[in-house]
Amino acid sequence: MTCREFWSCGAGPSGPPSPLGAAQMEHLNDCPACATLMERQQALAAGLRSLAQNRAAIEAPPRVEEQLLIAFRNHAAGVAAPPPKRSWLLSWKWVPVAAAAALAVLLVRNSRPRPVDAPQQSASLEADGFFRLPYAVDSSDDGDLVRVQVPRSTLIALGVPLPEGGGEPVEAEVLLSAGGAPEAVRLLQ
Repeated sequence: MTCREFWSCGAGPSGPPSPLGAAQMEHLNDCPACATLMERQQALAAGLRSLAQNRAAIEAPPRVEEQLLIAFRNHAAGVAAPPPKRSWLLSWKWVPVAAAAALAVLLVRNSRPRPVDAPQQSASLEADGFFRLPYAVDSSDDGDLVRVQVPRSTLIALGVPLPEGGGEPVEAEVLLSAGGAPEAVRLLQ
């Protein structure tokens, strides 16, 4: 017996459970795939029977039964089912959504970005030729003076005015505080 013959003779899920014949039992002994599938099917059937017994006392409300019977009769007679009655609450469910959408449109239309006047901080020129950096804290004279080449973009970001020029670094002296933070810059070029 082949697997197809085994499952087509009523042993499968298509038919009610029936006692197996000798040929079917022999096939189950010879075919481990069918034996495993049959065990799983029997366990599932037993679980469904147990579930049906446990749920036997639970019934649908009478109105559900009435509606089902009417629908089955109409279907058998070929009559289209009447459309379900719409409650007035269902027809008003869209109102809060529409109100929220209208409010969002109004808020977006009326909110135009306004320019913010940010204080322009730039380095201030001291008498000794140093540009004091905007975030520098007044400190004592115990800092270090370091000669470095600084990229133009860094000096522009710090607010140091630069003459027009190429992209080459600018030679400068940087005054460092005792903690190593830059406080002032003097251009050497």
